[in-house]
Amino acid sequence: KTLHMTLCKDADRGQFKTAQNTLTFEQNGMEIGTLETTPPEDTSILIQKLLEWTHKNLHQKTSHPLLIIGLFTAIFLQIAPFTNHNRKLVILLINVLMLKSGYRYVPFASLDESMEARTFQMYEALIDHQNSLEAGAPEWSAWIKCFLDILIDQKNTLLATLGQNTNTISEMPALSIAIMDVVAAQKRTTMRDIMRQTKGRRSTIKLRLQELIDKNYIKRHGAGRSVWYSLV
Repeated sequence: KTLHMTLCKDADRGQFKTAQNTLTFEQNGMEIGTLETTPPEDTSILIQKLLEWTHKNLHQKTSHPLLIIGLFTAIFLQIAPFTNHNRKLVILLINVLMLKSGYRYVPFASLDESMEARTFQMYEALIDHQNSLEAGAPEWSAWIKCFLDILIDQKNTLLATLGQNTNTISEMPALSIAIMDVVAAQKRTTMRDIMRQTKGRRSTIKLRLQELIDKNYIKRHGAGRSVWYSLV
């Protein structure tokens, strides 16, 4: 609810839906179809169960984390707990869960474009799953393939963006990678933030920061005590 409140400006931001809603899928300005979602009276309890299930399975490593995150995504969208901005929120939650599972690249490539390009596939996969539930034989294969295809697209987009810099990043000092992680997690990052989160020495951090700036990975803003950093 707090994340939804932060993301959105609607009057009912941060509050679960109070009326039945549908999830509309559009591509290139055209409506593909709509997905029936959970009734409002069931939303709170189902979201609670989903969060508990996700936390338990990621913590206990009962399955591959991408499978768990994929199932979380599908169920969240089928519940659609808020009146609006459910897809926008689920993208943020996917990133959070993947970061918690060790996928450190996710801040550097957006999921939005990958999901947009596969809107029709997402819609068909979710409809197939709903139909299988109604038939009493839940089938996840179409959705899991769709979700993994989206992640592959995201990874390929990042690789294309990095181009010849891919090997350079893999060879960076651990502190440089840690600095990039900190900067990626915040819109405005200060030297104090970086020191606190990386536990590095100020002199070494300054050296690594300058290297990242010179290689056009990080940008310096301001001057003197008001300096802050962001990704390029």
